[in-house]
Amino acid sequence: PANFLNTPNEPITPWQTWKKGFLNYLEATDAEDFPPKRKRAILFSFLGDEGNRVVDAFKLAGPSVSATQDEFQALLYALDSHFASARNIIVERRKFINRVQGPGETVLEYLGALRRLASFCDYGESLESRVAEMFISGIHSTELQDRLIRESDRANAPSLERAVQLAQQFERTSRDCDLFRRLSDRVPNASHMVERV
Repeated sequence: PANFLNTPNEPITPWQTWKKGFLNYLEATDAEDFPPKRKRAILFSFLGDEGNRVVDAFKLAGPSVSATQDEFQALLYALDSHFASARNIIVERRKFINRVQGPGETVLEYLGALRRLASFCDYGESLESRVAEMFISGIHSTELQDRLIRESDRANAPSLERAVQLAQQFERTSRDCDLFRRLSDRVPNASHMVERV
């Protein structure tokens, strides 16, 4: 996996998501059977510079907290506690709700930004429908918004997959139309061209 936290900013990936990937990595490399001290060292190597500084600053890498929890599990538990409480869900949801497609931002870039913000919102089972709703309401083009709203099936908005498909189609045709207009401006008007014999 990529390092969790290299610089003193917000992590790119939420802790729980990153931890799941890290544990999958341990399993895929047969490292899950390593002694706790070695797994802890592997974890340190993937935490990144700032992640290691956080561990040192808050003394999160202390000794085992109980007879049933080894030093690797104790460190994971401490990191769970530290990074889980680092975000205010109300603030994260406000960031998500306020996000709109920026000028020059592609549909896929916008979708990626929404997914990243939504990952911090604890929406659970409603995550996809929330992302779809925000995708439609935050899309830059009102013409595309109108099309997506018309696609609604009574009370149901189009699926996220369908909304993205239509948005990408719209984006491609808009680029083609812009290119066509620019190229048309360069071609002399046919009525001004006289063929000489």
